[in-house]
Amino acid sequence: MRVTRYDDLPMRIDAVGADGALRGRVSMTRTGVFSYRRADGSVVRELRHPDDVLAPAHLDSLAMLPITLGHPAELVTPANWRRLAIGTTGPRADVVDLAGERALETDYVIADGEAIGRVKRDAQQASLGYTVQMTGEAGTYNGQRYDDRQTAMVANHLAAVLQGRAGDSVRFHLDAADAVLVTD
Repeated sequence: MRVTRYDDLPMRIDAVGADGALRGRVSMTRTGVFSYRRADGSVVRELRHPDDVLAPAHLDSLAMLPITLGHPAELVTPANWRRLAIGTTGPRADVVDLAGERALETDYVIADGEAIGRVKRDAQQASLGYTVQMTGEAGTYNGQRYDDRQTAMVANHLAAVLQGRAGDSVRFHLDAADAVLVTD
């Protein structure tokens, strides 16, 4: 079964260009066990194994993603990109350690004026929107139980959000003068 998922990781504002655009680094995705709420309100715990997160096809899909303000109601396509995109991610993802798991970071630029204000003010967490194949496999990973495993991940967009699934560790990181914690 192929489904759409949204996961959350950190962004950092390193510079504001002469044009006013925000530029920085963002952790786009990570490995580990994530909890997702189903339509009926129940929760499923899904494994994002390093073999799947670091798969070449997934890494390729992370290049030059559109950045959106919140998750759009539809996947981003060439037909709606101009309406939905506020910026883009960089051309490649680098593997880093984050909270005991493997994470993928990249550069980004946000160039939409209204969105820049929202990111500085309150939309400081980042959430990857992607499609994924579910295997039906259950088990334990690093001592955490999971109900299903995600494979064949294909990234679609990166959203700036108020509060992401992974909390404060996955956010736009502002420089020290602008640091704000969102505790909603």
